[in-house]
Amino acid sequence: MAEALVSGVLQQLTSITTGLAAEELRLVKDADKNISNLERKLKDIHAVLEDAERKQLDDAGIRRWLDKLTDVSYYIDDVLDEWGTEALRSEIQKRVKEEENAHYQKAADKKKKKKVLR
Repeated sequence: MAEALVSGVLQQLTSITTGLAAEELRLVKDADKNISNLERKLKDIHAVLEDAERKQLDDAGIRRWLDKLTDVSYYIDDVLDEWGTEALRSEIQKRVKEEENAHYQKAADKKKKKKVLR
């Protein structure tokens, strides 16, 4: 009877985990597209910044605009860093959960074997 309960719980956990993994994969794919877009924009901003730095000595308006654009560039860079950190944290959590699940599955299998041998 306990085996059936453990088996049922493991099946439900597997079903839930599979659904969550599929949703996470979809979110990661969408995030990857957005991150790639941000990286391209950041490269464009850096190119414009280099050109504007050469011109800022002659025009105060360009200097102010350059300061604002530099701030935006730093913000985008921070967002990309945060995303990378979050992706790494998520991957570590995923691996820890996989290890825990493998451990619990192994323990459940040992328990089943002991009952069968009795």
